[in-house]
Amino acid sequence: MKSNYITLNGIKWHYYEVPNEGKPVLVFVHGIIFESRTNWGKIIDELKNDYHIYAVDVKGHGLSEKGKGPEDYLPQVIAADLYEFYKAVIKKHFVLAGYSLGGNYAMSYAALHQDTLKGLIICESAPQHTLKGFMFIISSSLSTPKEFKNRQHVIDFYNQRFAQKGIANFGEIVEKYCIYEEDGKTKLRFDDAAVKTHLGKMGSERSKYLWDCWKKINIPILLIMAEKSEFFTGYRRSQMLKIQPQVQYHLLPGAYHTFAIAEPEESARIIGDFMKSIGDV
Repeated sequence: MKSNYITLNGIKWHYYEVPNEGKPVLVFVHGIIFESRTNWGKIIDELKNDYHIYAVDVKGHGLSEKGKGPEDYLPQVIAADLYEFYKAVIKKHFVLAGYSLGGNYAMSYAALHQDTLKGLIICESAPQHTLKGFMFIISSSLSTPKEFKNRQHVIDFYNQRFAQKGIANFGEIVEKYCIYEEDGKTKLRFDDAAVKTHLGKMGSERSKYLWDCWKKINIPILLIMAEKSEFFTGYRRSQMLKIQPQVQYHLLPGAYHTFAIAEPEESARIIGDFMKSIGDV
């Protein structure tokens, strides 16, 4: 993947590109804490011959600069950034795929700019978390060290955390793409201000906004969810399907929230089938 930078609304964003001139354009937006290669890399490897792919590092993640505060991570603000990316880089109709928090950003973009899209792919994301999912976000944020002892500490921490999710060697991936060292300290390249948009009044307004976005989307949608999701229950999934009954829906049996990393082949197959169904292959 080619590594590139672009300034969007005053902040430098990093993104990867897999050029395939003339192929359908597919844009990936990652989830919280990690970055596009960590989140989508294995799926991109499965799809790289069939599509012109972009994978952005949302500001405050990966190699992109941090936002100016929590408000800079609201879904409508990120959607405005992605629209600038569309005008400057993509410049043609595309399919947008968002995972977890990236799915929220994708919903917002689709509601505001669906005239630029051929389709929308939402993976393990919903306009609103369950209480269990909300607590999981907070506990994960609190249990993650602000600083690691060294790079081996990073590897050991994430290998242990994700071992039960069926993901081998995830610590090595995080260590390679999500860490920086400064003044002898080893840290995640992640701005925890992004978590604050889930809290208090900002969080409740955010959820209301995203439900309104979900109702407005009128393009082909693929929804992929995990049976053993730590974030979303069957009730939350049924709410989404009631509002958008025409979506192509896949529930991955036995899968956890991290299925894009643990089961990339199946995820890529489903995405490929969706692209064919909307005439993009």
